[in-house]
Amino acid sequence: MHKTDKWSKQISFYRFFSNDRVKEEDLISCAQIHCSTQCRGSNHLLLIEDSTELNMEKHRNRIASKEALGLTGNNVDLGFFCHPTLVVNPADASIMGIIDLHLWCRQEDKQDKEARKYKSLPFEDKESYRWAERAIVSRKRLEEVETVTVIQDREGDIYESFCRLRNADVDWIVRSAHNRLTTEGKLFKQIADFPIAGQYSININTDNKKRIGREAMLEIRYGTVTLHRPHCIVQADSYPETLQVQLVYVKEKPDSVPAGESPIEWILFTSHPVNNLPQAQSIIYYYTLRWLIEDLFRTLKSKGLNYESSELESGKALRKLLVMSLMAAVQILQLRQARYGTTQQSSSLVFSQKQLACMEDLLSHFEGKTEKQKNPFPRNNLAWAAWIIARLGGWKGYASQRPPGVILFCQGWIRFNNIFEGWTIAKKCV
Repeated sequence: MHKTDKWSKQISFYRFFSNDRVKEEDLISCAQIHCSTQCRGSNHLLLIEDSTELNMEKHRNRIASKEALGLTGNNVDLGFFCHPTLVVNPADASIMGIIDLHLWCRQEDKQDKEARKYKSLPFEDKESYRWAERAIVSRKRLEEVETVTVIQDREGDIYESFCRLRNADVDWIVRSAHNRLTTEGKLFKQIADFPIAGQYSININTDNKKRIGREAMLEIRYGTVTLHRPHCIVQADSYPETLQVQLVYVKEKPDSVPAGESPIEWILFTSHPVNNLPQAQSIIYYYTLRWLIEDLFRTLKSKGLNYESSELESGKALRKLLVMSLMAAVQILQLRQARYGTTQQSSSLVFSQKQLACMEDLLSHFEGKTEKQKNPFPRNNLAWAAWIIARLGGWKGYASQRPPGVILFCQGWIRFNNIFEGWTIAKKCV
């Protein structure tokens, strides 16, 4: 691309995100509508929630308008937070899209928790309210789906949230963070007395630097516990004095733990019935899919789109770019999930008919003469498009090669979008 054309394109990019007629909420709505359309006809979906911060501190002196920005988790750096709800089909681990996206920031002149008497605030006035609120909002958007199960990590271990979700027809799986008081005493002591029901193996994600990639062998315990309402709850009369929940406890056997690493240990609260080992294994499987939202954040940041390096000069523009970047990150993950042809998702989930026509023209450039060097998937399967995007990213296409990952798909996705722009111009000139 000529330098003048590149500069013109960059200016257009800046103008788009700085245009007040381009609304943050409209961009989010587009993602929600697309996701809800894909979810039609589903019987059971997982709603995976988590939060991440977008740190723009290194750009502080360059950002002219800091409106819509504030402080991040250390209460010093400039940035904001996002809390997406990723929808996943548990049948094949396919990603359907983002059904909800909550953005917020902490104001720089905001008093600290002690000055605001944070502990005495009602649940609705706390930042942690988002764990229940966003799940309930997402459920309303998927009212045609028979069952939705919210998956949350330890930040979602909130008694008030459990009660709210139960009253809103939302099932949930939440990892325990507290040694809660139960009718039998303390939680950790009670679950230690549960008998071992069986074993279950899972593959540890090698992209997670906190864990060494391996097949982990887990011991499973499960049972029912009755939680006491915490004494510190504000407006306690609004919540039941006790709450009965199902619990699945998994701990990695010493044999599969690498030297110097702590074993996997999860205490999972759930509203689903757990009366036998297969049901307990289902709860564990659903929770392992929570890793997909961690992959989403890595794709958005250092492992892919490198969002935090953006040079936009206003907070509002940065937040709108975040929405678009998240949508792109979802598409990249959908391609990765589809790479083996097991998700049965259509190519049109990610690409338009014109983009697929462009891929048709590119296909002969990457296919070889032998069957092993050809795209093995049908055109209407997303795996077909994923094969082409992976080849654009540098994958050689051999089964003996390591399967394409997020970084490679990200490189291929960016390269394809550049090629498609030129392809479109060429078609108009014909």
